[in-house]
Amino acid sequence: MFLLELIQWIVVVIFAIRILVELYRYFNAIPFRWYNDGNQWAVITGGNDGIGFEFAQQLANKGYNLMLISRNDTRLNQARTRILNNLNSDTKIEIRTLAVDFSKLDIYDKVEEFIQPKVNDVYILVNNVGAAPSIPDYFTNEDTLHHDELINVNVVTITKLIEIILPMMVEKKRGLIISVTAIWARYLAPMWSMHSATKSYMAQLCQCLAEEYDSSGIAFCTLYTGGVSTKMAHNVRPNITIPRAECYVQSVLKSIKRCGNNTWTGYWSHELIHYWFEFMSMLGTKQVIGEFLHWFTRKYRALLLKRKSGNPLEINVRNLLES
Repeated sequence: MFLLELIQWIVVVIFAIRILVELYRYFNAIPFRWYNDGNQWAVITGGNDGIGFEFAQQLANKGYNLMLISRNDTRLNQARTRILNNLNSDTKIEIRTLAVDFSKLDIYDKVEEFIQPKVNDVYILVNNVGAAPSIPDYFTNEDTLHHDELINVNVVTITKLIEIILPMMVEKKRGLIISVTAIWARYLAPMWSMHSATKSYMAQLCQCLAEEYDSSGIAFCTLYTGGVSTKMAHNVRPNITIPRAECYVQSVLKSIKRCGNNTWTGYWSHELIHYWFEFMSMLGTKQVIGEFLHWFTRKYRALLLKRKSGNPLEINVRNLLES
């Protein structure tokens, strides 16, 4: 009994020390320099809605010109109009758009041709475009085309965009690459297997690059994003753990530190959830977390299927438990 209590206390102390170290690093890190001489550009994939749109709007208000790349030309033009209408009165920027389908593999010559004329002035890359199951399911129930789409959008796109843009950032010794992954990438995620695996690739790639180019003047921000109230998340009503996209992006941009590896969830309540899972893992209950997420996802799937059949149920804890 004494030995068990001792082990538990050691785990608690280690966990507390880790939190204190992270807080020290956060508050003592040098803030990112938002360099902009009026000619700097931000490239944003999936920038016509949700988190991507908010990155576009808030970077535009910082004075960055925008290159928005997404699938739907009409929605891109609508996003462009909204951004320009919501600009600070003293801000003048240029916005260029390109409509391509990131689930296809024959688009990257077109993407490079679009970026190349301004590649010397690209200061920010936001890898936001992503694919996820509309309703989570077991691996064998999903078709190959869906798996191919997840690989092409979540794996190939980020790789190709970084290939195009990173060399010039390295040459100029400055820049910022933000990559929106998912909190599922950190844990066992039953019924989200392909989504979790492809998002894990994104996170691992960016963290490795952050170490490779640690002294290059480039900041890498890798986001293990939790729930955010967007269309992809079925427009769940915002609450303390599910912020609006605007609030989430504000939190991310305020938190970015100078150079190297900026890896976190992006929002304070998501970070608390992450630390809780980490603490449980340190207690040797990682498998329990996986079982809990499996149970939760089955409930979530059942609720989504009810909504799909025409039942206008709100996504909340009560309805999840009753599903």
